Amino acid sequence: MLAPFPDHNPRWWMGLGKKNASHLAREKFPDYPDGGLWAKRGHPEPIADQRHFENVLGYIADHAKRGVAIWRAEMNA
Repeated sequence: MLAPFPDHNPRWWMGLGKKNASHLAREKFPDYPDGGLWAKRGHPEPIADQRHFENVLGYIADHAKRGVAIWRAEMNA
């Protein structure tokens, strides 16, 4: 995920989003297996510089080539 956060604590924000998504998935799909929605212990970190940003974009694009669904929100600058 490449996303703006209000501070330099992406792990906390990702945890909050994952928790809410998991609860919603269980609510909408009662037969969904426990623990099947998210991988354990990702490695979220703030973007350090332009090169890091470009590497992350490449990483995401590489996964899209493998069939992963990509959602892009348009951000207002």
